[in-house]
Amino acid sequence: MTKLAFFDIDVLLYTDDTSSPEKQERAVALFSDRLRRGSPEPL
Repeated sequence: MTKLAFFDIDVLLYTDDTSSPEKQERAVALFSDRLRRGSPEPL
C-alpha cells in the first residue's frame, strides 16, 4: 500500500530554480524518489 506524500510548495518551486543548484538537486531527488515509489491516484 502506498502512503500519501505532502510536498511543501517550496520543494516544488525549487525543482525549477536554477539560481540555487544545490536546493534544486535535492528537490528533484525528493520528488523523483516519490514518483519512483509510486503515489496514489489523485482524489
